[in-house]
Amino acid sequence: IRSKKRFTYEEINDYLSGKNDKFKEENKNLFNDLMAGFDLAALLNKKRVDNGYINFEFGELSLEKDDNGNIISFGTAERGPANNLIEEFMIIANETIAELFAGLEHPFVYRTHGTPFTEKLRGFENLCKENNIDTSMLDVENPTSKQLKTLLEQIDNDYLRKCINLNLITTMKQARYTSELGNHFGL
Repeated sequence: IRSKKRFTYEEINDYLSGKNDKFKEENKNLFNDLMAGFDLAALLNKKRVDNGYINFEFGELSLEKDDNGNIISFGTAERGPANNLIEEFMIIANETIAELFAGLEHPFVYRTHGTPFTEKLRGFENLCKENNIDTSMLDVENPTSKQLKTLLEQIDNDYLRKCINLNLITTMKQARYTSELGNHFGL
């Protein structure tokens, strides 16, 4: 990686939200490349969403510590466009490397996520039905991420959607590291 400049997420997010008017002038030689990066990240995200990417809507944990390193409060770290840009580029980089090594037939370690547990998915389906959420698109025996994404998108109530999201995560299998190229459910 050859970096021309190091930015923080905060610097980029502040500029994009209108909090840093000097940013564009100070970085005019990189500004067009940066904006092209956001355009590309948006295209990559659209492709993932169209393919059934499930957004579990959970932010990263943010800890506030005192001078002695003791946790005094916690919350959710804000995510902005700069965080999303890096996430999209990390995902495509990982996918590209995995495809490259699969094609070369070299030994490689892949990170996979299997299809959700059927029994847990039945419990999830029942929870949805109890909350008057349409589950007709869901095939519990052969689920796809698109089915689950469609189910989540119909929930208008933010609180309910977060609760259902949290329950859906419990149906997922843990990531597995293997030498066999496999599925990465929901991504």
